[in-house]
Amino acid sequence: MESMKRVQLLIDGHPVTVAFDENSIHVFNAFPVKDRLKSRGYRWNALEKSWDFYDGNVEVELARLGADDAVTDPAPAVAEPPADGLPESVTVSQLRERIDSILRSALPAALWIRGVVASEPKAYRWATYFDLRDEDDTQDMVFSCEMRQAERQRIEQRLSVTGVAAGLEKDLPVFLQVEAGLSHKYTINVRLRALDIMPEFTRERLRSQRDLTVERLRREGLLELQKELRLPMLINRVGLLTSALGTSVRDIMAGLSPLENRYRIGFLDTRMEGSGAVDGLIAALDFMESNPTWRAHAVVIARGGGSEQSLGVFNDYRLCARICRCRIPVLTAIGHEKDLSAAEICSHFTPTPSTPSGVGRFLRERFLDLQNRLGESVRKLVERFSEAHRLQKERVGARAQLLPRQGSKRLQWESSALRNRMHDFMRSGMRMNRENAYRLKELQRSFQLRVGTFMVRERESLQRAAARVDFRRLERLQDNAGAKLLDLVKETESGAERFMSKATDGVQARANLAQANHPDRILEKGFTMTFGPDERLVATAKAFRALPWARLRFFDGTERVERKEE
Repeated sequence: MESMKRVQLLIDGHPVTVAFDENSIHVFNAFPVKDRLKSRGYRWNALEKSWDFYDGNVEVELARLGADDAVTDPAPAVAEPPADGLPESVTVSQLRERIDSILRSALPAALWIRGVVASEPKAYRWATYFDLRDEDDTQDMVFSCEMRQAERQRIEQRLSVTGVAAGLEKDLPVFLQVEAGLSHKYTINVRLRALDIMPEFTRERLRSQRDLTVERLRREGLLELQKELRLPMLINRVGLLTSALGTSVRDIMAGLSPLENRYRIGFLDTRMEGSGAVDGLIAALDFMESNPTWRAHAVVIARGGGSEQSLGVFNDYRLCARICRCRIPVLTAIGHEKDLSAAEICSHFTPTPSTPSGVGRFLRERFLDLQNRLGESVRKLVERFSEAHRLQKERVGARAQLLPRQGSKRLQWESSALRNRMHDFMRSGMRMNRENAYRLKELQRSFQLRVGTFMVRERESLQRAAARVDFRRLERLQDNAGAKLLDLVKETESGAERFMSKATDGVQARANLAQANHPDRILEKGFTMTFGPDERLVATAKAFRALPWARLRFFDGTERVERKEE
């Protein structure tokens, strides 16, 4: 570096030292203008503490570097006009030719330049025109570019063959071979004439955009959010985001055939490329997520095949971040099988192949698989119920065979106990009958005693009254008293007979009731009696379920029933 030439330059008003030779340029003390140097391709040399430039024509770069400000040579003095006439001059066209000649001699005939198409190309019969801006969005500058018909056909063919794009489009990163010169008409400015293109550069820039988006989502923790959701087994309501002008709807329906009627598809017409596509897709996802009347089980973003530039929408960070944050599972069906976008990487539910027809087949196969699984589950359930029914039938048959033998002794014992109880009841009734007869006799004796006492009192009363009344009247009174007494005795005997008849009828009714409720009579009617291990009668189902075993008494015998745990 000691042998290099050195000059002092002003870059944006800041003095810098420039060392250069025929192969490289080294700029020192350039911290205030480092961004401008970086945009021109300079790289920082930490060892020499300089910004170095190795690419391109060194002379041209030096001329550009000091174009805005003068070098160390003093500015030339303004020439004084001659006293006898006009100074030497040139016409506008001559000045244009001189500048154009200087520009073409200073630059290579074909110069490769990196940039981004800044406007929609305008095609005319003789040529196509567009603006080319810097890769750095902060650099507010453009070059006007011209592309003749022959170059346009060659460039569009190379882009189409590699699958990058159908032609030059706005926002397309390009690596163009151009020829610099001045325009011929109207406002004279520097115009670049496009000669050729390197489509591999455009393809790698588009793919690098996908990688940058995925890496940023991974760094922010958004990339795996969709994986936390659960895709329902039965997808019934599907939200479909695609363009009505494309073939995606038809391809999805063809993949679903013949089950397309099994799905409810909510279609939203959305731009799939160009300006406004990202905002439209984000708004459609917001609608699907917040619409209370349409609760989609899944959302499908579908777009048919196209160039990598037209599919670049699905590498946009804002769209991919919205897909990651969506609370509904998102499936993407974008392009052909070979196409891979950042949106597809964000959607962990996207099937293979991730095309519109592939997503349709995925939904159809998922429905058929669920149908087969349900059929298999029903078949296994029927087999299990059949087997359980068979085992239960065998168990009941075994218990039915054991019941007569197990319950016969119990039934005999119960019959004997019931007969004893019946005899006790009848003895109790007879004892009650005897007690009632005894009470009736006591009542008769008491009545006779009272009658005798009454007759004695009446006789004494009659004797006392005999002295006061005549004999005939006494006889009449005696006859009347005797008649009354006779009537009273008859009435008393009639009441006693009625009481004895009622008592006898009651005893007979109780005897008949006891005879009708005799266990033998009940069993003859088809009923059974259940007794526990303690030989007590089981009256409820709850008490029966609590017993380890029981005896069933029938008319012709008893059977033992044992509980088996299932």
